[in-house]
Amino acid sequence: MKFYCFGPRGSLPSPSLKKQNFFTDEFGGNTTCYYLQAGGFHLIFDMGSGAKNLGDYLMKNKVVSTDFILLISHYHSDHTQGMGFHIPFYLPQNRFHVHGFIPVEGVKESLKTCVE
Repeated sequence: MKFYCFGPRGSLPSPSLKKQNFFTDEFGGNTTCYYLQAGGFHLIFDMGSGAKNLGDYLMKNKVVSTDFILLISHYHSDHTQGMGFHIPFYLPQNRFHVHGFIPVEGVKESLKTCVE
């Protein structure tokens, strides 16, 4: 089992500000995105701005033709803004099983429309 953190920040991405002696290299500057690989299971927790780096990592390591389980904790932008930049979403050989809380009627259809 391997657990990766591609986005530990809060509501806003925090790029490195070297002139202010603030570095995000060690702890990361992207919003929420975690990846768990356990045996044949590939789980992604949230798709904040860290989802772009996760996608790059998966492509570099040739993790394709895969079923992913995507768990969205809630639909604020800091948990979803990376979806459009996650390259594996655009590969037809990958399958994403998206799960999350549906607070009001119509949200599921809106989310589906956004990611199709």
